[in-house]
Parts: sequence; C-alpha cells; structure tokens
Amino acid sequence: MSEETFDLIVSDYSLSDGTADEFYDWIKKNYADLSGKFILTTGWPEKEGFPVILEKPFHIKDLESLITKVLGS
Repeated sequence: MSEETFDLIVSDYSLSDGTADEFYDWIKKNYADLSGKFILTTGWPEKEGFPVILEKPFHIKDLESLITKVLGS
C-alpha cells in the first residue's frame, strides 16, 4: 500500500492471513484517511465496527451503489 494510492478498500471478512478486523485496525492506524472508505463484504452481517457492511450474497449493482455513496460521487 505504500507504493500505490487508494480511494477505497473493499475487503472480505475472511482473509488468507487473518481477518478484516485485523486489516481494518491496521488501516485505521496506518492510513486513517481510508478508515471511512472501507467496505466489508461478509456472510455474517452482524459484524460491527466497520463503516459499511455489504452482506453476501450481493448483486454487483448493490456494490456499485455503495462505492458511489462512500466516495461521495
């Protein structure tokens, strides 16, 4: 992430090397400007602590709408 700039992060909850909880905590600590632009996709909609949660399964139009909303476009 230090070599690129990002406007938004979309992450699944279960990651190959941890969870989105750990990833989001790292983002908040290291890239605070992205902490409000984090969309979590998960089959467990009861997850808390994320700015936006998109429950799986979802339609691509739902993801597109959330991206537009999060980016303020």
